[in-house]
Amino acid sequence: MLFKKLLIIVFVLTGLHSATAAAGGWSAALSPINTYVHSVYGYFFVVDEDDPDLANPDNCSHPHLILILPTTNLSKEMYATGLAASMAGKKTQFYLVGCAFGLFPEVKHLQAVLD
Repeated sequence: MLFKKLLIIVFVLTGLHSATAAAGGWSAALSPINTYVHSVYGYFFVVDEDDPDLANPDNCSHPHLILILPTTNLSKEMYATGLAASMAGKKTQFYLVGCAFGLFPEVKHLQAVLD
């Protein structure tokens, strides 16, 4: 009986979590103006706040501070790819899902735009 109650609670909580899932979407090709590594938050790409192509699919409060969490799979590789693109004068596209810490668009995928 206790197992059934726990199972029901897990299903309810899972349903509530998925009901609040973020929309997500690709940004336009952006040229970050700065990068920043934070010891707690992770890897930031800073883009111009006035860039008309700035994406904010989940209405985060700081859309110009794009964050790769250190716990994201391949986070260091994504940061290195974006940094290399910036250093080569190329643009980067970010697939953003949710607001990390309720503040920053969170990167799930990243691609350098080489053309």
